[in-house]
Amino acid sequence: MEANEWWSIGGGLGLLVLALWRWKANAWQRRYRRLRCRIDDWGEKKTADQLEARRLLKKLHKWLLASIEAGDEAGAYRLLELLKQAYGEGVYSLYEFSRLAGIVVRVLQREDMQAIGVIAVEAFTPLIRRAPLEELGQGADQLGLIGVLALRYRQPFLADKVVVELQRVMDRLTSQYAEEGIAALLRAIRVMGTMCLRRKNMDLFQALVRDIQERMIQLTQNEKGIRESWMLVILFWLHRAARQNQLDAARLLCLVMEELWQSEKMIIDAKSKEWLQDAIAAAATACFNPHSQIDQLIIAALTKSVATQSDALLWRSLVREVKRLAVFGAMRHGPARAMQLWLPVLEFARKCLRAQMRTGVQENELRHYVIVYVLQEMEAYIALLARNDMQKTPLDFLKQIHLLWDEDASGPQRRKSIEAFCQLVALRWLENKRRAKRYNEGETWLEELVLTPDLLYSFGIKASYREKSSPAIRS
Repeated sequence: MEANEWWSIGGGLGLLVLALWRWKANAWQRRYRRLRCRIDDWGEKKTADQLEARRLLKKLHKWLLASIEAGDEAGAYRLLELLKQAYGEGVYSLYEFSRLAGIVVRVLQREDMQAIGVIAVEAFTPLIRRAPLEELGQGADQLGLIGVLALRYRQPFLADKVVVELQRVMDRLTSQYAEEGIAALLRAIRVMGTMCLRRKNMDLFQALVRDIQERMIQLTQNEKGIRESWMLVILFWLHRAARQNQLDAARLLCLVMEELWQSEKMIIDAKSKEWLQDAIAAAATACFNPHSQIDQLIIAALTKSVATQSDALLWRSLVREVKRLAVFGAMRHGPARAMQLWLPVLEFARKCLRAQMRTGVQENELRHYVIVYVLQEMEAYIALLARNDMQKTPLDFLKQIHLLWDEDASGPQRRKSIEAFCQLVALRWLENKRRAKRYNEGETWLEELVLTPDLLYSFGIKASYREKSSPAIRS
Protein backbone atom coordinates (compact mmCIF):
# COMPACT_ATOMS: atom_id res chain seq x y z
CA MET A 1 0.00 0.00 0.00
CA GLU A 2 1.13 3.46 -0.78
CA ALA A 3 1.95 6.05 1.87
CA ASN A 4 -1.07 8.16 1.06
CA GLU A 5 -3.37 5.21 1.67
CA TRP A 6 -1.77 4.57 5.06
CA TRP A 7 -2.21 8.22 5.96
CA SER A 8 -5.87 8.12 4.98
CA ILE A 9 -6.47 4.95 6.99
CA GLY A 10 -4.67 6.43 10.01
CA GLY A 11 -6.62 9.64 9.73
CA GLY A 12 -9.89 7.73 9.55
CA LEU A 13 -9.02 5.72 12.63
CA GLY A 14 -8.06 8.88 14.47
CA LEU A 15 -11.36 10.49 13.64
CA LEU A 16 -13.15 7.34 14.77
CA VAL A 17 -11.29 7.33 18.09
CA LEU A 18 -12.02 11.03 18.55
CA ALA A 19 -15.69 10.44 17.80
CA LEU A 20 -15.81 7.55 20.26
CA TRP A 21 -14.10 9.67 22.89
CA ARG A 22 -16.53 12.54 22.37
CA TRP A 23 -19.47 10.12 22.47
CA LYS A 24 -18.25 8.65 25.73
CA ALA A 25 -17.49 12.07 27.17
CA ASN A 26 -21.00 13.24 26.38
CA ALA A 27 -22.66 10.08 27.69
CA TRP A 28 -23.29 11.69 31.08
CA GLN A 29 -24.99 14.66 29.41
CA ARG A 30 -27.13 12.46 27.16
CA ARG A 31 -28.22 10.33 30.08
CA TYR A 32 -29.03 13.44 32.09
CA ARG A 33 -31.08 14.93 29.23
CA ARG A 34 -33.08 11.72 28.83
CA LEU A 35 -33.95 11.62 32.50
CA ARG A 36 -34.87 15.30 32.52
CA CYS A 37 -37.13 14.84 29.51
CA ARG A 38 -38.91 11.94 31.20
CA ILE A 39 -39.43 14.04 34.32
CA ASP A 40 -40.65 17.01 32.25
CA ASP A 41 -43.19 14.78 30.51
CA TRP A 42 -44.37 13.32 33.84
CA GLY A 43 -46.39 16.38 34.77
CA GLU A 44 -48.44 16.11 31.57
CA LYS A 45 -49.65 12.62 32.40
CA LYS A 46 -53.19 12.32 33.66
CA THR A 47 -52.54 9.14 35.61
CA ALA A 48 -49.33 8.26 37.43
CA ASP A 49 -47.72 4.88 36.73
CA GLN A 50 -46.25 3.70 40.04
CA LEU A 51 -44.06 1.07 38.36
CA GLU A 52 -42.57 3.63 35.99
CA ALA A 53 -42.07 6.08 38.86
CA ARG A 54 -40.24 3.45 40.89
CA ARG A 55 -37.95 2.61 37.95
CA LEU A 56 -37.24 6.27 37.22
CA LEU A 57 -36.39 7.09 40.82
CA LYS A 58 -34.32 3.92 41.16
CA LYS A 59 -32.14 4.98 38.23
CA LEU A 60 -31.81 8.47 39.59
CA HIS A 61 -30.87 7.26 43.10
CA LYS A 62 -28.34 4.76 41.73
CA TRP A 63 -26.72 7.41 39.56
CA LEU A 64 -26.67 9.92 42.42
CA LEU A 65 -25.01 7.48 44.80
CA ALA A 66 -22.40 6.65 42.14
CA SER A 67 -21.60 10.35 41.76
CA ILE A 68 -21.24 10.72 45.52
CA GLU A 69 -18.91 7.73 45.73
CA ALA A 70 -16.83 9.12 42.87
CA GLY A 71 -16.57 12.50 44.57
CA ASP A 72 -18.29 14.26 41.65
CA GLU A 73 -19.74 17.21 43.56
CA ALA A 74 -20.95 19.08 40.47
CA GLY A 75 -22.70 16.01 39.08
CA ALA A 76 -24.27 15.21 42.46
CA TYR A 77 -25.56 18.78 42.69
CA ARG A 78 -27.23 18.58 39.24
CA LEU A 79 -28.76 15.21 40.02
CA LEU A 80 -30.15 16.46 43.34
CA GLU A 81 -31.77 19.39 41.56
CA LEU A 82 -33.25 16.92 39.08
CA LEU A 83 -34.51 14.80 42.00
CA LYS A 84 -36.17 17.84 43.56
CA GLN A 85 -37.84 18.53 40.21
CA ALA A 86 -39.07 14.95 40.06
CA TYR A 87 -40.61 15.21 43.51
CA GLY A 88 -42.23 18.49 42.52
CA GLU A 89 -43.78 16.87 39.45
CA GLY A 90 -45.31 14.16 41.60
CA VAL A 91 -42.89 11.30 40.90
CA TYR A 92 -43.16 9.23 44.07
CA SER A 93 -42.66 5.63 45.10
CA LEU A 94 -43.02 3.73 48.33
CA TYR A 95 -40.28 4.23 50.99
CA GLU A 96 -38.95 7.28 49.17
CA PHE A 97 -38.22 9.03 52.46
CA SER A 98 -35.90 6.20 53.49
CA ARG A 99 -34.03 6.26 50.18
CA LEU A 100 -33.51 10.02 50.35
CA ALA A 101 -32.37 9.74 53.96
CA GLY A 102 -29.86 7.09 52.88
CA ILE A 103 -28.39 9.56 50.39
CA VAL A 104 -28.05 12.23 53.06
CA VAL A 105 -26.39 9.80 55.46
CA ARG A 106 -23.91 8.75 52.77
CA VAL A 107 -23.05 12.39 52.13
CA LEU A 108 -22.54 12.98 55.86
CA GLN A 109 -20.00 10.17 55.94
CA ARG A 110 -17.86 11.97 53.35
CA GLU A 111 -16.07 15.02 54.68
CA ASP A 112 -15.41 16.43 51.18
CA MET A 113 -19.12 16.77 50.20
CA GLN A 114 -20.76 18.43 53.18
CA ALA A 115 -22.37 21.16 51.04
CA ILE A 116 -24.23 18.50 49.05
CA GLY A 117 -25.86 17.33 52.30
CA VAL A 118 -27.70 20.63 52.64
CA ILE A 119 -29.07 20.33 49.09
CA ALA A 120 -30.10 16.74 49.81
CA VAL A 121 -32.04 17.81 52.92
CA GLU A 122 -33.75 20.55 50.89
CA ALA A 123 -35.05 17.79 48.60
CA PHE A 124 -37.37 16.83 51.46
CA THR A 125 -39.38 20.02 50.86
CA PRO A 126 -41.17 18.95 47.62
CA LEU A 127 -41.33 15.38 48.88
CA ILE A 128 -43.17 16.44 52.03
CA ARG A 129 -45.56 18.52 49.95
CA ARG A 130 -46.44 15.77 47.45
CA ALA A 131 -46.11 12.57 49.51
CA PRO A 132 -49.25 10.79 50.78
CA LEU A 133 -50.35 11.83 54.25
CA GLU A 134 -49.85 8.35 55.72
CA GLU A 135 -46.18 8.44 54.66
CA LEU A 136 -45.34 11.62 56.60
CA GLY A 137 -44.69 9.63 59.76
CA GLN A 138 -41.92 7.77 57.98
CA GLY A 139 -40.55 11.10 56.77
CA ALA A 140 -40.49 12.49 60.30
CA ASP A 141 -38.60 9.43 61.56
CA GLN A 142 -35.99 9.77 58.82
CA LEU A 143 -35.57 13.49 59.45
CA GLY A 144 -35.02 12.79 63.13
CA LEU A 145 -32.30 10.28 62.23
CA ILE A 146 -30.62 12.79 59.93
CA GLY A 147 -30.78 15.48 62.63
CA VAL A 148 -29.10 13.22 65.17
CA LEU A 149 -26.35 12.26 62.73
CA ALA A 150 -25.83 15.91 61.75
CA LEU A 151 -25.26 16.82 65.38
CA ARG A 152 -22.99 13.81 65.82
CA TYR A 153 -20.86 14.83 62.80
CA ARG A 154 -20.74 18.45 64.02
CA GLN A 155 -22.91 19.86 61.23
CA PRO A 156 -25.14 22.45 62.99
CA PHE A 157 -26.20 24.15 59.75
CA LEU A 158 -27.49 20.86 58.39
CA ALA A 159 -29.30 20.24 61.69
CA ASP A 160 -30.98 23.65 61.32
CA LYS A 161 -32.22 22.59 57.90
CA VAL A 162 -33.67 19.42 59.43
CA VAL A 163 -35.58 21.52 61.98
CA VAL A 164 -37.05 23.57 59.11
CA GLU A 165 -38.20 20.38 57.35
CA LEU A 166 -39.75 19.08 60.58
CA GLN A 167 -41.71 22.31 60.79
CA ARG A 168 -43.02 21.69 57.26
CA VAL A 169 -44.12 18.21 58.31
CA MET A 170 -45.86 19.73 61.31
CA ASP A 171 -47.61 22.33 59.17
CA ARG A 172 -49.06 19.70 56.87
CA LEU A 173 -50.09 17.46 59.73
CA THR A 174 -51.79 20.47 61.32
CA SER A 175 -53.83 21.23 58.22
CA GLN A 176 -54.64 17.56 57.56
CA TYR A 177 -54.74 15.93 60.97
CA ALA A 178 -53.12 12.46 61.19
CA GLU A 179 -52.58 11.07 64.68
CA GLU A 180 -50.04 8.41 63.68
CA GLY A 181 -48.01 10.95 61.76
CA ILE A 182 -47.92 13.37 64.68
CA ALA A 183 -46.86 10.56 67.02
CA ALA A 184 -43.93 9.74 64.70
CA LEU A 185 -43.10 13.43 64.50
CA LEU A 186 -42.96 13.70 68.28
CA ARG A 187 -40.61 10.71 68.42
CA ALA A 188 -38.28 12.39 65.97
CA ILE A 189 -38.44 15.67 67.88
CA ARG A 190 -37.72 13.93 71.18
CA VAL A 191 -34.68 12.11 69.80
CA MET A 192 -33.29 15.22 68.14
CA GLY A 193 -33.93 17.39 71.19
CA THR A 194 -32.17 14.86 73.39
CA MET A 195 -29.15 14.97 71.09
CA CYS A 196 -29.17 18.78 71.30
CA LEU A 197 -29.07 18.56 75.09
CA ARG A 198 -26.29 16.01 74.91
CA ARG A 199 -24.23 18.24 72.60
CA LYS A 200 -25.22 21.36 74.61
CA ASN A 201 -26.50 23.05 71.45
CA MET A 202 -28.96 25.42 73.12
CA ASP A 203 -29.59 27.58 70.04
CA LEU A 204 -30.87 24.65 68.03
CA PHE A 205 -32.76 23.22 71.01
CA GLN A 206 -34.53 26.52 71.63
CA ALA A 207 -35.48 26.86 67.96
CA LEU A 208 -36.80 23.30 67.89
CA VAL A 209 -38.86 23.63 71.08
CA ARG A 210 -40.27 27.09 70.37
CA ASP A 211 -41.29 26.41 66.78
CA ILE A 212 -42.99 23.13 67.61
CA GLN A 213 -44.63 24.61 70.72
CA GLU A 214 -46.44 27.26 68.67
CA ARG A 215 -47.96 24.58 66.48
CA MET A 216 -48.70 22.24 69.37
CA ILE A 217 -50.70 24.92 71.19
CA GLN A 218 -53.03 25.02 68.17
CA LEU A 219 -53.37 21.24 68.10
CA THR A 220 -53.97 20.87 71.82
CA GLN A 221 -57.10 22.98 71.66
CA ASN A 222 -58.89 20.11 69.95
CA GLU A 223 -56.76 17.01 70.37
CA LYS A 224 -56.31 15.70 73.89
CA GLY A 225 -53.93 12.86 72.96
CA ILE A 226 -51.47 15.17 71.24
CA ARG A 227 -51.33 17.43 74.28
CA GLU A 228 -50.47 14.46 76.47
CA SER A 229 -47.77 13.22 74.10
CA TRP A 230 -46.16 16.65 73.82
CA MET A 231 -46.19 17.09 77.59
CA LEU A 232 -44.45 13.74 78.00
CA VAL A 233 -41.72 14.88 75.59
CA ILE A 234 -41.24 18.06 77.64
CA LEU A 235 -41.01 16.08 80.87
CA PHE A 236 -38.54 13.66 79.28
CA TRP A 237 -36.27 16.57 78.37
CA LEU A 238 -36.79 18.12 81.79
CA HIS A 239 -35.49 14.98 83.50
CA ARG A 240 -32.39 15.00 81.31
CA ALA A 241 -31.77 18.70 81.92
CA ALA A 242 -32.10 18.09 85.67
CA ARG A 243 -29.57 15.24 85.57
CA GLN A 244 -27.07 17.28 83.57
CA ASN A 245 -27.78 20.53 85.46
CA GLN A 246 -28.56 22.45 82.25
CA LEU A 247 -30.19 25.55 83.67
CA ASP A 248 -30.98 27.29 80.36
CA ALA A 249 -32.71 24.23 78.98
CA ALA A 250 -34.69 23.73 82.19
CA ARG A 251 -35.78 27.37 82.19
CA LEU A 252 -37.03 27.07 78.60
CA LEU A 253 -38.87 23.82 79.31
CA CYS A 254 -40.53 25.29 82.40
CA LEU A 255 -41.82 28.22 80.34
CA VAL A 256 -43.15 25.85 77.68
CA MET A 257 -44.81 23.73 80.36
CA GLU A 258 -46.52 26.82 81.78
CA GLU A 259 -47.77 27.84 78.34
CA LEU A 260 -49.18 24.39 77.72
CA TRP A 261 -50.93 24.29 81.09
CA GLN A 262 -52.38 27.75 80.57
CA SER A 263 -53.53 27.11 76.99
CA GLU A 264 -57.22 27.13 76.24
CA LYS A 265 -59.27 23.96 76.51
CA MET A 266 -56.86 22.54 79.11
CA ILE A 267 -58.71 19.60 80.60
CA ILE A 268 -57.80 18.54 84.13
CA ASP A 269 -57.89 14.76 84.50
CA ALA A 270 -55.88 11.90 85.95
CA LYS A 271 -53.05 12.63 83.51
CA SER A 272 -52.54 16.04 85.10
CA LYS A 273 -51.63 14.49 88.43
CA GLU A 274 -49.20 12.12 86.70
CA TRP A 275 -47.54 15.07 84.96
CA LEU A 276 -47.29 16.84 88.30
CA GLN A 277 -45.61 13.88 89.96
CA ASP A 278 -43.28 13.40 86.99
CA ALA A 279 -42.17 17.04 87.13
CA ILE A 280 -41.61 16.78 90.90
CA ALA A 281 -39.48 13.69 90.25
CA ALA A 282 -37.32 15.79 87.92
CA ALA A 283 -37.04 18.42 90.66
CA ALA A 284 -35.99 15.71 93.12
CA THR A 285 -33.26 14.66 90.70
CA ALA A 286 -31.99 18.23 90.61
CA CYS A 287 -32.21 18.46 94.40
CA PHE A 288 -29.33 15.99 94.74
CA ASN A 289 -27.06 18.75 93.46
CA PRO A 290 -26.61 21.36 96.22
CA HIS A 291 -25.79 24.07 93.64
CA SER A 292 -28.64 23.38 91.23
CA GLN A 293 -31.48 25.86 90.79
CA ILE A 294 -33.55 23.66 88.51
CA ASP A 295 -35.66 22.24 91.35
CA GLN A 296 -36.74 25.76 92.30
CA LEU A 297 -37.59 26.58 88.66
CA ILE A 298 -39.73 23.47 88.34
CA ILE A 299 -41.70 24.12 91.52
CA ALA A 300 -42.23 27.77 90.57
CA ALA A 301 -43.49 26.71 87.12
CA LEU A 302 -45.82 24.10 88.61
CA THR A 303 -47.21 26.63 91.09
CA LYS A 304 -47.96 29.13 88.32
CA SER A 305 -49.49 26.40 86.18
CA VAL A 306 -51.73 24.94 88.87
CA ALA A 307 -52.74 28.46 89.94
CA THR A 308 -54.51 28.87 86.58
CA GLN A 309 -56.67 25.80 87.23
CA SER A 310 -59.70 25.76 89.54
CA ASP A 311 -59.00 22.34 90.93
CA ALA A 312 -58.57 21.88 94.69
CA LEU A 313 -57.39 18.26 94.43
CA LEU A 314 -54.60 19.26 92.07
CA TRP A 315 -53.51 21.87 94.59
CA ARG A 316 -53.50 19.30 97.37
CA SER A 317 -51.29 17.00 95.28
CA LEU A 318 -48.88 19.83 94.50
CA VAL A 319 -48.53 20.97 98.12
CA ARG A 320 -48.04 17.40 99.34
CA GLU A 321 -45.33 16.71 96.75
CA VAL A 322 -43.56 19.98 97.53
CA LYS A 323 -43.56 19.10 101.22
CA ARG A 324 -41.96 15.73 100.52
CA LEU A 325 -39.31 17.34 98.37
CA ALA A 326 -38.66 20.03 100.98
CA VAL A 327 -38.16 17.38 103.66
CA PHE A 328 -35.62 15.67 101.41
CA GLY A 329 -33.88 18.98 100.74
CA ALA A 330 -33.78 19.89 104.44
CA MET A 331 -32.29 16.52 105.42
CA ARG A 332 -29.70 16.65 102.66
CA HIS A 333 -28.76 20.34 102.41
CA GLY A 334 -30.35 22.11 105.37
CA PRO A 335 -33.51 24.19 106.05
CA ALA A 336 -32.26 27.17 104.03
CA ARG A 337 -32.23 25.13 100.81
CA ALA A 338 -35.60 23.59 101.67
CA MET A 339 -37.04 27.08 102.12
CA GLN A 340 -36.19 27.87 98.50
CA LEU A 341 -38.31 24.90 97.49
CA TRP A 342 -41.21 25.99 99.70
CA LEU A 343 -41.09 29.63 98.63
CA PRO A 344 -43.27 29.56 95.42
CA VAL A 345 -46.10 27.71 97.19
CA LEU A 346 -45.81 29.82 100.34
CA GLU A 347 -45.88 33.03 98.31
CA PHE A 348 -49.05 31.99 96.52
CA ALA A 349 -50.69 30.98 99.82
CA ARG A 350 -49.61 34.30 101.36
CA LYS A 351 -51.26 36.22 98.50
CA CYS A 352 -54.42 34.18 98.96
CA LEU A 353 -54.43 34.96 102.70
CA ARG A 354 -53.86 38.64 102.06
CA ALA A 355 -56.77 38.73 99.60
CA GLN A 356 -58.99 36.89 102.07
CA MET A 357 -58.06 39.33 104.84
CA ARG A 358 -59.15 42.20 102.60
CA THR A 359 -62.43 40.77 101.29
CA GLY A 360 -63.52 38.76 104.30
CA VAL A 361 -64.06 35.07 104.94
CA GLN A 362 -65.50 33.13 102.00
CA GLU A 363 -65.02 29.46 102.67
CA ASN A 364 -66.29 28.35 99.28
CA GLU A 365 -63.48 30.05 97.41
CA LEU A 366 -60.55 28.03 96.14
CA ARG A 367 -57.98 30.28 97.79
CA HIS A 368 -59.29 29.34 101.23
CA TYR A 369 -58.72 25.65 100.55
CA VAL A 370 -55.26 26.39 99.14
CA ILE A 371 -54.34 28.10 102.41
CA VAL A 372 -55.68 25.16 104.42
CA TYR A 373 -53.67 22.65 102.37
CA VAL A 374 -50.46 24.64 102.80
CA LEU A 375 -51.10 25.04 106.54
CA GLN A 376 -51.62 21.31 106.98
CA GLU A 377 -48.48 20.35 105.08
CA MET A 378 -46.42 23.03 106.80
CA GLU A 379 -47.47 21.67 110.21
CA ALA A 380 -46.40 18.19 109.13
CA TYR A 381 -43.14 19.59 107.75
CA ILE A 382 -42.00 21.34 110.94
CA ALA A 383 -43.02 18.29 112.97
CA LEU A 384 -40.83 16.03 110.79
CA LEU A 385 -37.88 18.38 111.15
CA ALA A 386 -38.30 18.42 114.94
CA ARG A 387 -38.30 14.62 115.09
CA ASN A 388 -34.87 14.57 113.44
CA ASP A 389 -33.45 17.29 115.69
CA MET A 390 -34.18 16.58 119.34
CA GLN A 391 -32.74 19.95 120.44
CA LYS A 392 -35.37 22.03 118.64
CA THR A 393 -39.15 22.20 118.71
CA PRO A 394 -41.43 22.61 115.70
CA LEU A 395 -41.94 26.24 116.69
CA ASP A 396 -38.17 26.77 116.52
CA PHE A 397 -38.17 25.56 112.92
CA LEU A 398 -41.21 27.71 112.18
CA LYS A 399 -39.38 30.74 113.53
CA GLN A 400 -36.43 29.90 111.30
CA ILE A 401 -38.74 29.63 108.30
CA HIS A 402 -40.23 33.02 109.18
CA LEU A 403 -36.78 34.61 109.36
CA LEU A 404 -35.71 33.14 106.02
CA TRP A 405 -38.96 34.16 104.41
CA ASP A 406 -38.77 37.66 105.84
CA GLU A 407 -35.25 38.12 104.44
CA ASP A 408 -36.60 37.53 100.96
CA ALA A 409 -39.50 39.96 101.48
CA SER A 410 -39.62 43.60 100.42
CA GLY A 411 -42.15 46.13 101.70
CA PRO A 412 -44.11 46.33 104.97
CA GLN A 413 -47.34 44.94 103.52
CA ARG A 414 -45.62 41.80 102.35
CA ARG A 415 -43.89 41.34 105.71
CA LYS A 416 -47.21 41.76 107.50
CA SER A 417 -48.87 39.05 105.40
CA ILE A 418 -45.86 36.78 105.99
CA GLU A 419 -46.24 37.31 109.70
CA ALA A 420 -49.97 36.59 109.48
CA PHE A 421 -49.39 33.33 107.63
CA CYS A 422 -46.75 32.13 110.11
CA GLN A 423 -49.19 32.98 112.91
CA LEU A 424 -51.75 30.66 111.36
CA VAL A 425 -49.24 27.82 111.24
CA ALA A 426 -48.23 28.38 114.88
CA LEU A 427 -51.80 28.71 116.17
CA ARG A 428 -53.02 25.61 114.35
CA TRP A 429 -50.11 23.64 115.74
CA LEU A 430 -50.71 25.02 119.26
CA GLU A 431 -54.41 24.24 119.07
CA ASN A 432 -53.70 21.02 120.95
CA LYS A 433 -54.06 21.89 124.67
CA ARG A 434 -51.02 19.93 125.77
CA ARG A 435 -48.92 21.63 123.12
CA ALA A 436 -50.22 25.03 124.14
CA LYS A 437 -49.44 24.40 127.79
CA ARG A 438 -45.98 23.08 127.00
CA TYR A 439 -44.82 25.72 124.54
CA ASN A 440 -46.90 28.84 125.03
CA GLU A 441 -45.74 29.41 128.60
CA GLY A 442 -42.05 29.18 127.76
CA GLU A 443 -42.02 31.16 124.50
CA THR A 444 -41.37 34.88 124.59
CA TRP A 445 -41.53 35.52 120.83
CA LEU A 446 -45.32 35.03 120.60
CA GLU A 447 -47.27 38.23 121.10
CA GLU A 448 -49.65 40.58 119.25
CA LEU A 449 -52.09 38.90 116.89
CA VAL A 450 -52.68 40.50 113.45
CA LEU A 451 -55.54 38.18 112.40
CA THR A 452 -59.20 38.76 113.20
CA PRO A 453 -61.09 36.22 115.36
CA ASP A 454 -63.48 35.36 112.52
CA LEU A 455 -60.61 34.64 110.19
CA LEU A 456 -58.96 32.44 112.82
CA TYR A 457 -62.20 30.57 113.36
CA SER A 458 -62.47 29.85 109.61
CA PHE A 459 -59.12 28.04 109.82
CA GLY A 460 -60.11 25.93 112.83
CA ILE A 461 -58.71 28.06 115.68
CA LYS A 462 -61.10 27.64 118.64
CA ALA A 463 -62.55 30.68 120.40
CA SER A 464 -61.48 29.47 123.87
CA TYR A 465 -57.83 29.48 122.88
CA ARG A 466 -58.13 32.86 121.14
CA GLU A 467 -59.53 34.44 124.29
CA LYS A 468 -56.79 32.93 126.42
CA SER A 469 -53.92 34.14 124.34
CA SER A 470 -53.32 36.13 121.17
CA PRO A 471 -49.89 35.06 119.95
CA ALA A 472 -48.08 36.23 116.84
CA ILE A 473 -44.70 35.46 115.38
CA ARG A 474 -42.20 38.23 115.68
CA SER A 475 -39.36 38.47 113.18
